[in-house]
Amino acid sequence: MSKTYWLSSPETSDLFERLVLEIFDFLITDYGFAVMKTEKDGHGARITLGSNAAAIQLNYEPGGLRIWVLLYRLLKGHLPEYPLTVIPGEKSDLFYIQDIMVAKEPRIRGSDLYVSIGQLGMFTPITEEYLREKLQTIADCVRQYAQDVLAGNFTIFEEAQKVRDARVSQYLSQNENR
Repeated sequence: MSKTYWLSSPETSDLFERLVLEIFDFLITDYGFAVMKTEKDGHGARITLGSNAAAIQLNYEPGGLRIWVLLYRLLKGHLPEYPLTVIPGEKSDLFYIQDIMVAKEPRIRGSDLYVSIGQLGMFTPITEEYLREKLQTIADCVRQYAQDVLAGNFTIFEEAQKVRDARVSQYLSQNENR
């Protein structure tokens, strides 16, 4: 029987970090990325790997029952600030992997993969195998949909901007009526 981890324990954040570095090692070997920053606190863990042009941040958020991924265009070698408020039409240098996926393959929106990528099951025990499976699925999506970004080609960001703007506008209009 596999060990079960508490969602928000330091031990789980350590496991997340170890698995990210293991499963996403292709970023280092294939794209010349290196670990830029590792943060662990009571809210989870954030592992950021980058090259001279691009970065990827993997976020473990136990309170939200999710793992989410951001892809960055570095600005003079630095990560752009994560905006607390997203304004449709405002140019961005960072996007969620899902925005990149939909920009490349619009039909993926609403698919099982799109809906479940990074979601952690509320009643599913966190084991090393479970977390490994989740991270492997995310790594497969990064490999399939973000190769160009990882290599420093950000042309997909124009389409991802449209996807993000539409998603944010839809969210704002749905919450405006509440």
